[in-house]
Amino acid sequence: MTTVDRSTTEGASVRERAAARPRDMTERMNQYARAVAIGVLIAIIGVAAFGRFYTARFSGLVSTTAVEAAEVAQQLRYGHGMTTKVIHPLSLSYATPSGDNTVPQTRRAPLYPVMLSALFRVRGGGDASVAMFNGLMFLLTGWMVYVIGRMLWDRLIAILAVITYFISIAGIGAALSATGASLAGLFLMIGLWAALRGRVAAGEEDAPDTPPLRWPVIAGAALGLAWLSGMTSLMLLIPLAVLATTAGAARWRQAAVLAVTTAIIITPWLAYNWHATGSPAPALATYELITNTQTYPGASVYRTMPAEVGSPVAFAMSHPREMVRKVGEGMAMLYRGGPEQFTPYLFPFFILGAFIFAGGSLQRSLWRVVVAMFVLQALSISLWGRDLNGLQILVPVGLCLSVAALVAALRRTDSKRWTRIAIGAVIAALVIFPTASSAILGGKAPTDANLVDLQILRNILAEDAVVATDMPAAAGWYAGLATVGLPEDPSALA
Repeated sequence: MTTVDRSTTEGASVRERAAARPRDMTERMNQYARAVAIGVLIAIIGVAAFGRFYTARFSGLVSTTAVEAAEVAQQLRYGHGMTTKVIHPLSLSYATPSGDNTVPQTRRAPLYPVMLSALFRVRGGGDASVAMFNGLMFLLTGWMVYVIGRMLWDRLIAILAVITYFISIAGIGAALSATGASLAGLFLMIGLWAALRGRVAAGEEDAPDTPPLRWPVIAGAALGLAWLSGMTSLMLLIPLAVLATTAGAARWRQAAVLAVTTAIIITPWLAYNWHATGSPAPALATYELITNTQTYPGASVYRTMPAEVGSPVAFAMSHPREMVRKVGEGMAMLYRGGPEQFTPYLFPFFILGAFIFAGGSLQRSLWRVVVAMFVLQALSISLWGRDLNGLQILVPVGLCLSVAALVAALRRTDSKRWTRIAIGAVIAALVIFPTASSAILGGKAPTDANLVDLQILRNILAEDAVVATDMPAAAGWYAGLATVGLPEDPSALA
């Protein structure tokens, strides 16, 4: 029989909350009313912040990742399946364009465009629809920030964490970049919540000796969905499993259930790739392994003909120095730019969480897991690409921990109450200023002149025309045309 240690801090906290549970209908109604009021407050703040920033700064999709995902969503909307009209030269290594000039989509994660296509069917496709979808994910993620903050700390910290997330340039920027980071971040927050909820449930006095498996199942499913949303490393399974498992022999059973659930969730995507390309790995995505190398600087490998590249794995194994240098340069870039994702003025408090959160507490466990996730995500980004957007999936939980550490530090000082409030207000102003200056003082980003040309092309060329261009994703999305990316040597298309 498995025994569960109920002497930890989280167990004591759960018992205190159980004693404070409402005992009559009036108390329950009051508690429900407070919950509704807080939910409405969170929604109002989130909608106001996102709406103001959207109207002041958003002028269209600027990220290639966002544009390619939107174009695939458009294909799904019209019933063409997981295909794309954006044809990279490397695509010709595993597929021949079909009669409608499309090839299987194997570069981007599938779940984000699938969910976008559902909104497109209701509202129509366009940059505004993409922004609306990501804004909704932004609001739902804010709610998860509150839920986790309330579970581990108190209502004040939870509300402050939500407000900080909603007004931070990192949170709003991740949503308006429309890369899928907001969706992946939401699922990751759900996975962390499920892992924490399982630990809390195991600490309750009436908990069964064998912990239920529903929480590892939810956590594993959420991580699988985060991976299918993009920008999420499967290596995050390791720290998430550590957080989700309780003490005792049952921990290995819980970890196995979490891992198996994640595998079940991602299996359909692997099967699709096997059917489309003969390999479970997404064919085009594997070439991220050799981007940003000396041989293929930046994303130039995607402008190279298949015969000139060969297998990306074989290249990596035969050029170890280039790979080591790539990872080293990537980690250096993340070292410089990583703190900006968590807001520079709050990142130091995230680090100080190591000394503020008590050892053995659930708060300390979450902090350690997030640090491990940050390191593993950074390693994955350095190896497979250099997109700082990959760190945005950790912004919500990172800001929650930072705010909690800041409030805890202020509460421990001997200063007067108003002094503590003033210090907190100054830090809040520093966090708000980048967002406020962009949303209030700044104007909309200028519209790309090339988009006007693309719209003209859509009216001039036939629907079955194929355009060779150095901006295939934008041409595919805005002009609705089949496009072929220009290779390094354009004569290779002949």
